[in-house]
Amino acid sequence: MTLRVQRGTGELNLPVVTEEQSGGELDSLADMVDPSKNVVPELGIVGLDINKEVLKLMPELRRPTGVVVAVRKTNAPYSGPLLQAGDVIYEINRQVVNGVESLRKALNHMKSGQSVVLLIERNGELMYVALQLD
Repeated sequence: MTLRVQRGTGELNLPVVTEEQSGGELDSLADMVDPSKNVVPELGIVGLDINKEVLKLMPELRRPTGVVVAVRKTNAPYSGPLLQAGDVIYEINRQVVNGVESLRKALNHMKSGQSVVLLIERNGELMYVALQLD
């Protein structure tokens, strides 16, 4: 899309990439989820197991198992840094996360107010994220 701007007597044509076109990989991930099966309410996300289809879209992942955050709520049900669409959760409190079901199972044992540490990959970097469940 091109935006034409007139300034004084001159005109500028500025190329603009619309948000719809720039979604790419994350849009494809969101299309793969089943909201009823993939919701992780304790984190306010819809996650996706890493499988062959996901690895085709995200071939540079550091590990072959985990949960990709496909969609997240605007208001997180926890205190701490927000997870982002595209983040990959590999561990919760040093327990390996093999998929959405194992992540939900680990969170089911947690109580409100309890601290949780996630090992995630974001933009190719591994990092720990500390959260406190509401």
